[in-house]
Amino acid sequence: MLKKILRDNAAINLPIRKIIRAIHTFVTPLDRLTSLYRVYGVVNLNILDVSFNMYSKSDDHIVNEIFYFSDYEKSEFRLIKELTKMSKYFIDVGANTGVFSIFAAASNPTLSIISFEPHPGNFKRLITNIALNKLQNITLYQNALGSSTKDLEFTIPSDESISTTASANENYVKNFHDISYCSIAVKQRTIDELFVSLPLTSGDTIKLDVEYYELEVLKGARSTLANKRPMVMIEILQYEILIKQFPAMGGKINENHADEVFELFHDLGYHGYSIGLSKLEYITRIKGQTNRNFLFLSRKLSQNTVSYGQIESELIQANRVT
Repeated sequence: MLKKILRDNAAINLPIRKIIRAIHTFVTPLDRLTSLYRVYGVVNLNILDVSFNMYSKSDDHIVNEIFYFSDYEKSEFRLIKELTKMSKYFIDVGANTGVFSIFAAASNPTLSIISFEPHPGNFKRLITNIALNKLQNITLYQNALGSSTKDLEFTIPSDESISTTASANENYVKNFHDISYCSIAVKQRTIDELFVSLPLTSGDTIKLDVEYYELEVLKGARSTLANKRPMVMIEILQYEILIKQFPAMGGKINENHADEVFELFHDLGYHGYSIGLSKLEYITRIKGQTNRNFLFLSRKLSQNTVSYGQIESELIQANRVT
């Protein structure tokens, strides 16, 4: 009770969380406090010199990790910042509470961001965070994306709390956390249907993170990928790695998911790159990759290993941007 009183009060939370952040790096046992004493209230985040605000009620795991650990998804943020210098559109599929959408919008105010998030709790928080930053360049859809337009059962925590693992893949979600889940009805649409008239080009970026439902989203984007050739930044989880961490998933999710995602890109003439800490590395197969985040481009870059400082010139040379 005392912890909740101290934590879930914005005025008290602010100075204490700053103290914990300042010293936890040097005092290892305090690492546990970063999860016990989660961020409550409005927090200013600064990633790669991009400053923006996010709100948490001690419930946003991503906000918590960014606030306490400066290296959280740093390579992905760096890549988004580089890619969106050259993009007119940034499409965020699986926007959650909005950290990547808002980071992209703050990085490039001329960018048009289109964000998808079907979980009602996440979506409501996404609206709050956009309003906090007074952003006018983000368009929101409270839809799932998939291979067809239909009504869809979407799995979220039973208490409807915000979640990083809500998904249309029920067996993935229910075997991830030991909590109670429920299904809600959401409208599923396709990228091809929604963006048939949107002037996407090879200089634009789609970010895709939908908790083991990526293959279905890509099936509904074949025409867009084949004809408009946008860059795709995507999370691809390996079955073997997942079931080591979550044995209950064994036999309940598609064990060929990663290979099928990779083959779909390959069949469309895309080239894959693993997103490393400081560089992109060209890959010819997905199996055995220990990383989970990848960039797919319709034209191969001139080098198999490209540092983030080289990305802009490499993409221009590959005629990615005109």
